[in-house]
Amino acid sequence: MILPEYQSRGFASEAAASLVEYAFSKLAVGRLFASIAAENAASVKVAEKIGMTFEGSAEKELNGVAYQGRRYSLTKSRFFEVRVRGED
Repeated sequence: MILPEYQSRGFASEAAASLVEYAFSKLAVGRLFASIAAENAASVKVAEKIGMTFEGSAEKELNGVAYQGRRYSLTKSRFFEVRVRGED
């Protein structure tokens, strides 16, 4: 969690991009997936900012609580394409 006074400054996107770059560069991962609660707008924004593609919605369960999940994916080639072009 990021303290409110430090939110909306791109820190989460920067951290996520660094972790994704490590996974693709050092761990030989070819594709990543994320399942995000639909109401978690900040996490959805981070996923989209680093180039993840929305694949669909599905009901999920976590600790016995149902929620609407959004599924995202990102390929290695897409990630580096977005980084080179500087897309948000």
